[in-house]
Amino acid sequence: MKDIILYAYHMDVKEFREYNSDILFKYNGNEYLFCKLKIDEKELLELVALNQELISKNFKTFWFVENVEKNLITLNNGIKYVLLKIGEPFLEYDLIDLLDYQKLLILKKRGMSLYRHDWAELWIKKIDYLEYQISERGKSYPVILNSFSYYVGLAENAICYYKNIVKNYPNYQPRLVLAHKRITYPNYCISFCNPLNYIVDVRGRDVCSYLKSMFFSRQENVLNELRFYIESEKPDGYELGTFFARLLYPSYYFDLYERIMEENGREDELLKIVDLIEDYEFFLKEAWLLINKYVVIPGIDWIIKKEL
Repeated sequence: MKDIILYAYHMDVKEFREYNSDILFKYNGNEYLFCKLKIDEKELLELVALNQELISKNFKTFWFVENVEKNLITLNNGIKYVLLKIGEPFLEYDLIDLLDYQKLLILKKRGMSLYRHDWAELWIKKIDYLEYQISERGKSYPVILNSFSYYVGLAENAICYYKNIVKNYPNYQPRLVLAHKRITYPNYCISFCNPLNYIVDVRGRDVCSYLKSMFFSRQENVLNELRFYIESEKPDGYELGTFFARLLYPSYYFDLYERIMEENGREDELLKIVDLIEDYEFFLKEAWLLINKYVVIPGIDWIIKKEL
């Protein structure tokens, strides 16, 4: 990687470290992230334009760095990369920061490559792909093989629930904000301010991702954070209904599943999720009960009937 960065950017990097599948390094007192590009060039151009708008409004966001040939994309062995100049990579953002960030820029619907709100269709495609994948390779992964059907069932519950909410609000126009493909806990700048993680979606998406990640990080104040979100932002029935659908959807499992299949994760990490199946079901009931203190949303029988 040092040779690629030296050749493409004329940066003589002495040390670097891997962060997920990217390369983090310091040069001339600045931090940089060298990333594999996992989106097409059309989406990249939309992100660059959006990022320029954020920079013009003094958002904390990373800067795209051109290579010596004045291109954003650097190609090596058929793999595309981009370089980002970043700030403090491990500065942490909490829920209040996340909510404040969303208020700084209200977005209209942009190009379809950045707009992610048709969750049901995206989830159905994801399940179809993963079911095909496990039929081809599942025998090598016993933990996945034994747990996959449960999480597909949970995802199907989420899809039906989401469709029901949308059906009940046929003319609803959701408020769109700058959102992220994934928000994790702790919520570090290296992901939160990375334009390659940006999308356009409803404001509850990031909050839900953050709370799910908090739960699987064994944090005890998840429900308090949910209460804070409801009381401070006052989401309506559509927003809280779709929010609960997203709580149901097991993105945490599918994300790790994909990392394992890409050989960037260990299968035994899944046990930390699978071992909490019953705890998460109780959390879903408690979250539903809490939401219904503010706005009535539909229930799901097997969740409502669980004994706390």
